Amino acid sequence: MPRDRPGRRRALGDLLAAAIDPRCLTPASEQVLASDAADDQLSAGVRRFAGDAEKSLADLADLLASGTYQPGLLTEVVIPKDGGHRVLRVPTVPDRVVERDLLSHLRPHLDPVLGPGSFGFRPGPGVVDAVQALARLREEGFGCVLHTDLHDCFPSVDLTRLRRLLGS
Repeated sequence: MPRDRPGRRRALGDLLAAAIDPRCLTPASEQVLASDAADDQLSAGVRRFAGDAEKSLADLADLLASGTYQPGLLTEVVIPKDGGHRVLRVPTVPDRVVERDLLSHLRPHLDPVLGPGSFGFRPGPGVVDAVQALARLREEGFGCVLHTDLHDCFPSVDLTRLRRLLGS
């Protein structure tokens, strides 16, 4: 299969154009706000962004459209987990808006190619669905299960390679 197909490049260009459309940033920012408000307490960053949302979104749209947008630094947060701890790297509010916006445009293209056993990081399917799928497989005669978890998966992603793959 050729690595560089003109139709694929055009489709990615169309996707990028849709993703940086200022009209799409508003629903993305509303989702970020709703997610942050889920614990009934808005973070200071979300309060600042939402305090002048129109200007925040216009500035973000300008940066995206001009190609000068640069993601901010991640904030590390340590949370307890299974007798130890886990380090979360939290993006800035504008970065979360951009991520949410890109996700809304990528998901319709990615979901159809994900296998029926893909349950993580997707809306809808959850733990109950995964357990039911395993039970069905057991009933069909499959007797072995491989449980995996990629330790510190996201920090281990080779960003140079990922960018090259996304750019091709």
